[in-house]
Amino acid sequence: MEFILISAAIGYITFIWLKTNAFYDYTKLILKKTKLFNNYEDLINNKQVALNYPNYLTLKRSGFFIKLITCPICVSFWLSVATHKSILAISCACFAYIFYKILAYEN
Repeated sequence: MEFILISAAIGYITFIWLKTNAFYDYTKLILKKTKLFNNYEDLINNKQVALNYPNYLTLKRSGFFIKLITCPICVSFWLSVATHKSILAISCACFAYIFYKILAYEN
């Protein structure tokens, strides 16, 4: 049972990170005076683009780490390796992400 709950949590975390702006919202709430998001906020406000923070990172910065944290399979894989260290858990976490994506009907 624990195996299924952790896999579902990893899929949910991956979904929240990649398909919402929760990271930006909560970080901005906690660190009110941070300048970490100034360029992101300028792009959103001036060009009125609907873009979440992971997609912004993909557009503005190119590098291995950025590609790693903006890829759903990669995020699910490495979170699963860190928690389960088994192939079955890795595949379950990836399928959990796909399940959440289907539930939200996001393309």
